[in-house]
Amino acid sequence: MIWIARCCRVTISGKLQTQRLAFSTYYFDKKNSSYATNIIKDSEDTNNEESFDKDRPDDEFVDSVMTHSLKYVNTHGWSMDAIIAGASDVTKQKDDLNTVELATSLFSEDDLVRFFINKSNIQMETFLIDNKVSYRDALEYRLNKVVPYAERYSEAIALSTQPKNIAYSLQQLQEIADSIAHHALSDKSTDISWYSKRIGLASIYASTELCLVQDKSENYGETWSFLRRRCQDFENMKLNVNSQSKALPLPEFFAVGVTTILNMLQRNARR
Repeated sequence: MIWIARCCRVTISGKLQTQRLAFSTYYFDKKNSSYATNIIKDSEDTNNEESFDKDRPDDEFVDSVMTHSLKYVNTHGWSMDAIIAGASDVTKQKDDLNTVELATSLFSEDDLVRFFINKSNIQMETFLIDNKVSYRDALEYRLNKVVPYAERYSEAIALSTQPKNIAYSLQQLQEIADSIAHHALSDKSTDISWYSKRIGLASIYASTELCLVQDKSENYGETWSFLRRRCQDFENMKLNVNSQSKALPLPEFFAVGVTTILNMLQRNARR
């Protein structure tokens, strides 16, 4: 697995370079990128790293097309139509007629979702490095990245939980939890609580994100109330950890969050 969050912590002094490396690491990891898959199929030698690196587009192209594509998500959804619209904008800016054709051959709607998740996680990591905030504020910061796309974000969740994307999506969720635990909780524990804290944070984030995409209240008030309640459950869980030497039973909020995620995964697996 690629641990982008950990990479950022190690190279705090070079944030911008780390961010660019993180984008490159994802898009051109042979196991994840649709572009990488196409290049490998066209190559006579699937292990030819030199050819793979030589043929790939640069990070600036990836970032430009995907960033412009996000502007069209609320209109076209998390789809190739959004990517084509974004690539068309880049074409107008750079007067490059090949941009749309290249983008459609390299990227899929899965790449657009992954770009957004990866970029949001990196932005959260940078925010937590620069600011000392509570874990609830950290969770709220990350969830606010979803807010501009909330009306269409159920599509992104559906894509993320398809069988081919599950491993990457769970990895990104774990990175959110690990980053918040490291920075906001300053967690350096070496016992079972290391796992329980991260599982708890991941559960809070996943369940609140699902609440957010269904929330019709003003300014997503119900979502933030839901988040406060889950954080209080998390505080109670930490108290139980500190007061008991025996293994911690799964709290109710964790069970609900995991059950919801598993139901989504099973639903997509049947498609």
